[in-house]
This record gives sequence, C-alpha cells and structure tokens, in this order.
Amino acid sequence: MQKYLIFFVVFIAVFTMLQLVSGLFLTLLYTPKISWEKAATLPSHVELVGPNPLFSMAVSLISCGIAAWCTKWLVARMGRMKK
Repeated sequence: MQKYLIFFVVFIAVFTMLQLVSGLFLTLLYTPKISWEKAATLPSHVELVGPNPLFSMAVSLISCGIAAWCTKWLVARMGRMKK
C-alpha cells in the first residue's frame, strides 16, 4: 500500500511540474500570425487552438515512467535505511 501512495504522490508532482514547464515553454515560443502594425485595432481577447491529445498523452506517459522510477528508488532507499 505504501508503494501505491508513493507512486501516486510522485506522479501528481511530476505531472504538474511537466504541465507547468511545457505551458511556460509553449507560451514563450508562441508568436501570433498577424503583423504588429495592425495590433492596435485588434480585440484584446485571444483564442488559442484546443489542446493536442497526443501531447497530453506523452506528458502523462513520461510522468508515469518518472514516477515508477522514483517509487522504485525511494522504496529501495527506505529499505536500506531500515537495516
């Protein structure tokens, strides 16, 4: 039961961190397709394209792999500390 709890906590932490980092990275790389000369007359509301399910799936799988590795590492380390 302890392994599942460790996996769950690590997975949520890694998934959240990867989502934040990828969001910051995508925001940093975003450039609008319009020229800046017409920017004054444009509305302030910006509509972005919906999320790509493949990207979300990739982030989930990477998070799952990292969480599994961290769980294995933490359980092994805790086992050595008890001895």
